[in-house]
Amino acid sequence: MRRSSHWMYAALVVIAASCGRGSHHTEEAAAPVKPEVTIHGTELRTAINLEPDFLYARPSDNGPATGGVTSARVRLSPNSDRLFDVAIIEDCINCAGKLWQATVRTAAALSAAAVGRSLFDYEFKIAVRGRVDGPSAGALLAASFMAVLLGDDPALIHARLKKVGMTGGLNPDGTIAPVGLIHQKLLAAASAGKEVFCYPYGQSSAYDPNSKRLMDVEDSATRQHMKVEVMGDIYDAYSCLMGKPFPSTAAVDPKQMDHHFAGMRVVAQRWLDGATQADQDARKYPLVAFLADAAKGAVASYERADAHLQQSPTIPLGYLEAQIAGTQFEVVRLVTRLWGVCADPKLPPVRRDALILELLVRELDVKKAWDGFYQELVAGQPRSVEDAV
Repeated sequence: MRRSSHWMYAALVVIAASCGRGSHHTEEAAAPVKPEVTIHGTELRTAINLEPDFLYARPSDNGPATGGVTSARVRLSPNSDRLFDVAIIEDCINCAGKLWQATVRTAAALSAAAVGRSLFDYEFKIAVRGRVDGPSAGALLAASFMAVLLGDDPALIHARLKKVGMTGGLNPDGTIAPVGLIHQKLLAAASAGKEVFCYPYGQSSAYDPNSKRLMDVEDSATRQHMKVEVMGDIYDAYSCLMGKPFPSTAAVDPKQMDHHFAGMRVVAQRWLDGATQADQDARKYPLVAFLADAAKGAVASYERADAHLQQSPTIPLGYLEAQIAGTQFEVVRLVTRLWGVCADPKLPPVRRDALILELLVRELDVKKAWDGFYQELVAGQPRSVEDAV
């Protein structure tokens, strides 16, 4: 399930269940964007599944900083309708942080640009477990995507992912950005059985908050019986992951990245346009008191999205904020309208139910996958709509 849909589905279904009827929402597909690019990479015929290990580290005020490994399921497949499709799937609500989600979208755009393909040629699905955030998975995501898009043997990619631990952020020009707590991530990679540790240029001496001194990364790796490689850009990241050089060392074409980010901005703007329309519609009815905070949050998300979309480096973050704003405004609009219908004492029950059904059928498409969830909510008999929301 996409992050922007979790609580919107729940709010709408509970509202309808409390009034006696229910249905479910599905996102309307955006109009296709068809960039014109020179084709170099492979055209995927079937879906490719990977399960990379991401290194993380956590500081602590009360104890030592710690590192660890978390895995994710990555799926790249052909994109027949050529819609923007970079999806983050979570196993708990709001578990994938904004910076992590923006990093995923930047990695997708960079990998497509690196192989001369369009971002809209592929579907990127990333399923994460638990709470994740930060930019340090960017290098490994980009390298993994590039390997698939170049047509490397999936079995070889799997084998290399088991051997290589990698940390590094992404800049929009394809260079690798520095990250924190390198020493903790190196130790986590060693504990996970990694044989190679890849990290950004300029961080060979990393401050260790536990020992409160600078640690030499190469010396630490040697003591852990690991090899080290440094990365300056996504091509170095690919080389480190796959154990072979990238076929071309040409820098990422800025025009192509601008094109990918422009496409992302177009889709984000559709979310903001929808948010504006939903806000205008909601203002036709009295604002329900318990939605006041949601309305304020929607405005804040809209303003952040608008600011991020003004400059290329932060467009992926702006896209995410635009989704959040669009979803929040839509929730406010629909819940306000449904609440008004439910609370109208002049409506007889039959007419009330008919109006609710009409609203839901017009606004939402029924999804079979939500039938079981809807039945659970109905059986739960929430005390009130306000409590349930």
